[in-house]
Amino acid sequence: MGLDVIEFVMEVEEAFQFRFPDEDLGELTTPRRLIDYLTAHLPTAATHCCPSQRVFYRLRSAVAARLGCPRSALRPDTSLLTLVPSHARATTWEGVRQD
Repeated sequence: MGLDVIEFVMEVEEAFQFRFPDEDLGELTTPRRLIDYLTAHLPTAATHCCPSQRVFYRLRSAVAARLGCPRSALRPDTSLLTLVPSHARATTWEGVRQD
Protein backbone atom coordinates (compact mmCIF):
# COMPACT_ATOMS: atom_id res chain seq x y z
CA MET A 1 0.00 0.00 0.00
CA GLY A 2 1.46 3.34 -1.05
CA LEU A 3 1.91 6.37 1.15
CA ASP A 4 -0.94 8.19 -0.60
CA VAL A 5 -3.39 5.40 0.16
CA ILE A 6 -2.20 5.27 3.78
CA GLU A 7 -2.82 9.01 4.09
CA PHE A 8 -6.26 8.50 2.59
CA VAL A 9 -7.04 5.71 5.06
CA MET A 10 -5.95 7.98 7.90
CA GLU A 11 -8.39 10.60 6.68
CA VAL A 12 -11.16 8.01 6.54
CA GLU A 13 -10.31 7.05 10.12
CA GLU A 14 -10.66 10.66 11.16
CA ALA A 15 -13.91 11.18 9.26
CA PHE A 16 -15.54 8.10 10.78
CA GLN A 17 -13.83 8.29 14.18
CA PHE A 18 -12.56 4.77 13.68
CA ARG A 19 -9.10 3.19 13.86
CA PHE A 20 -8.17 0.42 11.39
CA PRO A 21 -5.95 -2.32 12.80
CA ASP A 22 -2.64 -2.35 10.91
CA GLU A 23 -3.12 -5.97 9.86
CA ASP A 24 -6.37 -5.07 8.04
CA LEU A 25 -5.02 -2.18 5.96
CA GLY A 26 -3.83 -4.37 3.09
CA GLU A 27 -7.43 -5.43 2.44
CA LEU A 28 -8.68 -1.87 1.80
CA THR A 29 -7.86 -1.65 -1.91
CA THR A 30 -11.20 -0.57 -3.42
CA PRO A 31 -14.16 1.55 -2.29
CA ARG A 32 -16.22 -1.68 -2.06
CA ARG A 33 -13.73 -3.28 0.32
CA LEU A 34 -13.54 -0.11 2.39
CA ILE A 35 -17.34 0.15 2.53
CA ASP A 36 -17.72 -3.51 3.49
CA TYR A 37 -15.09 -3.14 6.19
CA LEU A 38 -16.63 0.01 7.66
CA THR A 39 -20.12 -1.46 7.49
CA ALA A 40 -18.97 -4.54 9.40
CA HIS A 41 -17.04 -2.60 12.03
CA LEU A 42 -18.94 0.65 12.64
CA PRO A 43 -21.90 0.84 14.99
CA THR A 44 -25.22 0.84 13.16
CA ALA A 45 -27.03 4.16 13.15
CA ALA A 46 -30.74 4.30 13.83
CA THR A 47 -31.67 5.20 10.26
CA HIS A 48 -33.48 3.50 7.45
CA CYS A 49 -30.54 3.93 5.11
CA CYS A 50 -28.29 0.99 4.31
CA PRO A 51 -24.96 1.61 6.13
CA SER A 52 -22.81 0.59 3.17
CA GLN A 53 -24.83 2.82 0.87
CA ARG A 54 -24.37 5.78 3.22
CA VAL A 55 -20.60 5.21 3.42
CA PHE A 56 -20.23 4.77 -0.34
CA TYR A 57 -22.23 7.88 -1.23
CA ARG A 58 -20.25 10.00 1.22
CA LEU A 59 -16.94 8.71 -0.14
CA ARG A 60 -18.06 9.04 -3.77
CA SER A 61 -19.26 12.61 -3.28
CA ALA A 62 -15.98 13.71 -1.72
CA VAL A 63 -13.83 12.05 -4.39
CA ALA A 64 -15.98 13.26 -7.31
CA ALA A 65 -16.01 16.83 -5.99
CA ARG A 66 -12.25 16.89 -5.56
CA LEU A 67 -11.45 15.28 -8.91
CA GLY A 68 -14.12 17.14 -10.88
CA CYS A 69 -15.33 13.91 -12.39
CA PRO A 70 -18.84 12.50 -12.62
CA ARG A 71 -19.91 10.43 -9.65
CA SER A 72 -20.53 7.54 -12.02
CA ALA A 73 -16.74 7.31 -12.51
CA LEU A 74 -16.38 5.97 -8.98
CA ARG A 75 -17.81 2.50 -8.55
CA PRO A 76 -17.43 0.15 -5.60
CA ASP A 77 -14.82 -1.91 -7.45
CA THR A 78 -12.74 1.05 -8.68
CA SER A 79 -9.11 0.83 -7.56
CA LEU A 80 -8.27 3.83 -5.38
CA LEU A 81 -4.85 4.06 -7.04
CA THR A 82 -6.35 4.48 -10.52
CA LEU A 83 -8.45 7.50 -9.59
CA VAL A 84 -5.62 9.99 -9.39
CA PRO A 85 -2.35 10.34 -11.31
CA SER A 86 0.61 9.48 -9.08
CA HIS A 87 2.05 13.02 -9.20
CA ALA A 88 -1.18 14.52 -7.78
CA ARG A 89 -2.15 11.98 -5.14
CA ALA A 90 -0.97 13.74 -2.00
CA THR A 91 -2.78 16.98 -2.76
CA THR A 92 -5.87 15.20 -4.05
CA TRP A 93 -6.31 13.04 -0.95
CA GLU A 94 -5.81 16.11 1.24
CA GLY A 95 -8.59 17.81 -0.71
CA VAL A 96 -10.91 14.80 -0.34
CA ARG A 97 -10.35 14.94 3.40
CA GLN A 98 -11.43 18.57 3.46
CA ASP A 99 -14.57 17.86 1.39
